[in-house]
Amino acid sequence: MHLINTETFEIREFGGEDVPQYAVLSHTWGEEEVTLQDMRRANSEAKKGYEKVKNFCSIAKADNFEFVWIDTCCIDKTNSTELSEAINSMYRWYQSAEVCYAYLADVSFDIVNQVDNPVYPELSASRWFTRGWTLQELIAPTKLIFLNQHWQVIGTKSDLRQDISEITGIPIRILSGDDALETASVAQRMSWATNRKTSRLEDKAYCLMGIFGINMPPIYGEAENAFIRLQEEIMKKWNDHSIFAWKSDKQNRGGLLATSVDAFKDCADIIVGPRSSIFPNSPWTRSNMGIHVELPFIGIGHRGLGLAILNCTKLGKQDMFVGIYLRDNFLTMKSFDRVQYEKLELVNAKYFRPSQYAARKICVPQQSNDRRHNFQSSNLELFDENLTNFESVIKQPLAIAPMDLTLIDEKELALLSDKAERGQVEEVRLLLAQSDKQTDLSDKHKRTALSYAAKQGDVERVRWLLAQRTIQVDSKDRYGRTPLSYAAQRGHTKVLWLLLAQNNVEANSRDENGRTPLSYAAGGGYDEAVWFLLTRIDVTPHSEDKDGLTPLSHAAKNGHVAVIDIFLAREDTPSHLRDGSGRSPLSYASESGQVAAVEMLLTRYYIESNIRDNNDYNSTPLCAGLLLLAAERGYNIIAKLLLKYDAEIDSRDNEGRTPLLVAVQNKHDTMVKLLLENGAKTVSKDIHGRVSLLLAIQNQDNAAVKLLLKLVKADTESKDDKELILAVKNNNNDVVKSLLESSAGTESRDAEGHTPLLLATRNNNDAIAKSLLESRAGTESRNAEGHTPLLLATRNNNDVIVKLLLQNNADTELKDNTGQNPLLFAAKNGYDNIVKLLLEGGAETESRNAEDQTPLLLAIKNGHEATVALLLESGAQMEAKNNEGQTALLLAVENGYAHVVGLLLKKGANTESRNKESQTPLLLAVDKGSKTMVELLLEGGNDTKLRDLEGRTPLLTQISDNNVDSEYKYSDNESLNPHVDIQTENDVVIPLLPGRGSEIEWTDSKGRSPLLLAAKNGHWPVVKQLLMEGADANWRDNEGKTPLFWASCNGYRDIVKLLLKNGAHRRDDVMGNTKAKIKSTFGPFINCCLQSREMGELCGALLIMLILFTLIPILIRIHKKDQAT
Repeated sequence: MHLINTETFEIREFGGEDVPQYAVLSHTWGEEEVTLQDMRRANSEAKKGYEKVKNFCSIAKADNFEFVWIDTCCIDKTNSTELSEAINSMYRWYQSAEVCYAYLADVSFDIVNQVDNPVYPELSASRWFTRGWTLQELIAPTKLIFLNQHWQVIGTKSDLRQDISEITGIPIRILSGDDALETASVAQRMSWATNRKTSRLEDKAYCLMGIFGINMPPIYGEAENAFIRLQEEIMKKWNDHSIFAWKSDKQNRGGLLATSVDAFKDCADIIVGPRSSIFPNSPWTRSNMGIHVELPFIGIGHRGLGLAILNCTKLGKQDMFVGIYLRDNFLTMKSFDRVQYEKLELVNAKYFRPSQYAARKICVPQQSNDRRHNFQSSNLELFDENLTNFESVIKQPLAIAPMDLTLIDEKELALLSDKAERGQVEEVRLLLAQSDKQTDLSDKHKRTALSYAAKQGDVERVRWLLAQRTIQVDSKDRYGRTPLSYAAQRGHTKVLWLLLAQNNVEANSRDENGRTPLSYAAGGGYDEAVWFLLTRIDVTPHSEDKDGLTPLSHAAKNGHVAVIDIFLAREDTPSHLRDGSGRSPLSYASESGQVAAVEMLLTRYYIESNIRDNNDYNSTPLCAGLLLLAAERGYNIIAKLLLKYDAEIDSRDNEGRTPLLVAVQNKHDTMVKLLLENGAKTVSKDIHGRVSLLLAIQNQDNAAVKLLLKLVKADTESKDDKELILAVKNNNNDVVKSLLESSAGTESRDAEGHTPLLLATRNNNDAIAKSLLESRAGTESRNAEGHTPLLLATRNNNDVIVKLLLQNNADTELKDNTGQNPLLFAAKNGYDNIVKLLLEGGAETESRNAEDQTPLLLAIKNGHEATVALLLESGAQMEAKNNEGQTALLLAVENGYAHVVGLLLKKGANTESRNKESQTPLLLAVDKGSKTMVELLLEGGNDTKLRDLEGRTPLLTQISDNNVDSEYKYSDNESLNPHVDIQTENDVVIPLLPGRGSEIEWTDSKGRSPLLLAAKNGHWPVVKQLLMEGADANWRDNEGKTPLFWASCNGYRDIVKLLLKNGAHRRDDVMGNTKAKIKSTFGPFINCCLQSREMGELCGALLIMLILFTLIPILIRIHKKDQAT
């Protein structure tokens, strides 16, 4: 500290406790003030300001002061360190001085000569009272003497305290020292400095440091930021809300702190409020985000407009709180701007309910000058436009209702209910406007007019209804919902404001589903309504409904980012990230495909690596489970976000599926590409052993197959349904081509032993078969049944694939497990095109199956004439026999194929061949009763004398016992083959009679002649013809029975007459009975019984029953007599 010696005018420097008693000068700077450097030079007396130094030293010396301090020449202003120290010490230096002399160079008044004249007019006009630095020079000294321009005493601070108080606004008790400076609020002390001027803008702040006991380094050039720094330092020292209670027409930064002390010009009456539990005693902090302070907050308008309540008031208004306008810019209750700087509001503490408007931790950034805010009153929309008096804001925000609004009756309410259920909004509004009865009625759903008006957002109607004394504001309908609930569901914030202003409204009421108004507002995405509800402490932010969902859960589920942002900004949200169902907001957002919500949730809170969610993938960590879910739903952007935040790309669900497997299974090709690009493993298998490529093929997803094939080599060694096998099974030509292009092996097999080529052939897929053959697939492979591709193609009658196989040298002679080769099968089924291709391909015509049948025999057996012709033209052997000894001709005759018989005869077939029963073709033809075939065979030179093993000639065969009932022998084949000839017995026999080489007296092994057999079997035309040819009518068989005997026994009267007419004898048979005797004894009954064995058995049974019915009554009577005896 530099001091001036009043005797020598020398500058001396003192430090610490060595500082002597001194007097200090307070003055306003004039021209040519003397500096410290000037005082050390010899020419200092030449400056005008030296006279001031000289006079002050003279005054001080007269008052016995050896040293004095003057700011102009006792500070080395060329030394920034010393200057900074002096600025920070100046208040203390004035305070420590024995006396301060205030030299008023513009005041001529003196206490001696003008005792009767008031000092105030001239004193109040003094420049000294307008300078910034003189404020601390007025307050700091204990003793202050005012001197006029002639260095005469005007008076002391104590003497002039009344005038000084009026001039400066400083309370008299503070001037007199009766009250400590700290009893004045920050706002009051700031107000004393308003309208004062300094040479440098920064000095407006620096000159106040001592008044607030603040020390900070001066930084010239920082302009108004100096005052911001001053307030920040004050905040660190004083818990005084009045520092925020300023207003200004020029403020443009949007922060809590004023940019100029002039903003406090109207704050002389702002005092600190009493200590109250309403205001938490938490410290204020300043960070790069802004000023953090905990204040009660009342939402009062749209776009986040509200009042922050300060613990300060105005003199005479101790029942009020000062309120400042803040805007919650992002509706997060985190970052606010000060708006409407020109206003301070008073809120009545009597009606302020801390249970509804508790203190909130808020942050107000102190923005730079480049951010301009012009939120004037006209631009701020209050919830209640009629609200002008905030002294009653909490008690009654309702304005007087329009006089033309009327009440509603029951009939109108029922109509209102019906219209509302139909969603007819305009009709509902019209009915509300026309109602004219009473306000407390309810409809069938127990809904009132207030409920409907609230849901429709009819502010004026709600306002009017609330003004009625009979209204039940919180009434519940049959679903447990209140008007507040309906208003929240539709986001009618103005209505919410009106309803919650009532004392009897439960802000957290629940309906039958457990949902609160906040839950409905959040689910609907009404961020402003959510914000407003959350400004109240009586609203539970994380309440759970019956399904366990919180408001945040509903918001996330529907992707309402703004609402999610509001909740995430809350400090209590991290502890409520899981709702009652065990799920997180991220889970709901991911499940619903809400990209923006997912991104916000991922970026806004930390997710533990092992945390799990109660969703379909609860076996995996949350992000990994959500990645599986995204893969299932095809949410590509969400998957990308999850991967960005290190979601495990190869995590597995309960079935062992990775996200890649899930994406492939659900045909989400873009997702597959994304996962592959991010390094997903392609070899991972699920619990069924399936890899991604296999699933892609199974789904016939060629795009995914191509993506996977870039990284995966097809598994060619597995014996199960692997890639190429599955693609062929699914007839997926494109996938097969892709696999073959990636060098997939063509010889893998499925569980039944099918190779890809076998499967393609079985499926009749020409294109795949061609692709496989072009890739050199083996043509000799067999399945479990021994089928080769050629055999399968033949079975399918697929001439295209047969041709392809033959072109690729397929073996035509390979047989399956049943002994069939392609030609055998084709011949059997009459596949002429296939037969032709096979024959051209060198197929062996004499191959045989398990029944020893050749292709020709099979073709004949099944009546395929064209096939027979093809085989014969290719040199098929006609005399080859099957295991029944049948040649081609015998088989054709047996099956009644006359055309085939004719074809074979033309080709020179042997007509004397016999089967195992030694039957010739003619014998078979006669046995089958085919006149056409008999004629064909006879024309072909067949010997009619040839007999079978029983010695029967064709003639005997035709009229034997076996042909009794064979009038239409081939009726079963009639619909199958048009070449079958249906002939009667007589038509066949006629060509076999004598004259054609037949012997009419030849007998069979039982000695029966043709005539005897004809008579026995009732062939009247044959009997007649034989008799005409000279047959013996009395021929006896080995049992001695004659034709007459058999005709008589079988009741053939016409034949009996014909035989008797042609010389048949009526002699006895081998048993000595004549026919006449037999007939006279037994009559018709015996005759009937003898006609057939079946009939005889029936007659015998009837005879036995007759005897029993006769004997039983007799036996019963005898038994009764014995009992009586």
